[in-house]
Amino acid sequence: MANKVGRPKIIKTPEKLMKLFMEHYENSYTIHKTMVDGELWETKTPKLITIQSFMFFLKYEKKLISNMTYFYELTEEFSQAKKEIEELMFNRYAEMGISKDYSTAFLIFYGKNKFGLSDKQEIHQTNINKDVDLTDEELKAILND
Repeated sequence: MANKVGRPKIIKTPEKLMKLFMEHYENSYTIHKTMVDGELWETKTPKLITIQSFMFFLKYEKKLISNMTYFYELTEEFSQAKKEIEELMFNRYAEMGISKDYSTAFLIFYGKNKFGLSDKQEIHQTNINKDVDLTDEELKAILND
């Protein structure tokens, strides 16, 4: 029997990782309460979700991990779950991007750094050189039109 090295896995399956992440995702809102005509209204504003916020959730709320780099140390068998988590994080980012409640500059830089987004415009231009024999009179007529 081979000796196992490294830390023992705390989250043993990708399904468990996804379940924990979805719990974090579904609870990552700020609730605002306001009185309108004597009635209490609640609105939810989504919070940005990061790997760090998920690790804080696992460490301090669930008391499951002690190492904040746990997510990055997960083995290959978790790769699909990690991709899905990244997609959910991007969806939350996009949800926040269409709201007027967040700093545009922050979201732009976060999107560039985290998701590789770009705000540059690329223009593709093609020049075609053709030899045309025109007399001076024909050239002047074209330029004057």
